Amino acid sequence: MSFAELDWQMTKEKKYVVVYIRSKHCTYCLMQEAQLRKNSHLKLRLERDFYFVEGKAEEDSVIVFDHTAYGNPDPQNPRQVNDFVTVYGKDKEGMVGYPLWLYFDKNYRLLLRFYGLMPPENILKILDRISAVSGEQ
Repeated sequence: MSFAELDWQMTKEKKYVVVYIRSKHCTYCLMQEAQLRKNSHLKLRLERDFYFVEGKAEEDSVIVFDHTAYGNPDPQNPRQVNDFVTVYGKDKEGMVGYPLWLYFDKNYRLLLRFYGLMPPENILKILDRISAVSGEQ
């Protein structure tokens, strides 16, 4: 699903949101995407129980998330990231890594941020915990 679809879907039915951000310069992102394509159980779980949004760190177009628009301040720079990544992806030290996994509640509050290649089993464990805490399992 795209960010534009997410905004529209959340007006119809609120769900927890999983955002996966890749960078075009990231080898581990390619590995992560291959794992996602191969794991039908994970794909089904993400599509059925959550809103799963995939995006690029260097996104040139505007991302609308929680009624706020985020743009790329320098789209001509191939390494410049969209402000969405700057706002939600950076840790306390101002660092960001890829692949970037962001988990949000039904009110767009960030629950968890994870950097790096994540095995599908670990993603499923996180989804199970979110579902258990929310009482939706």
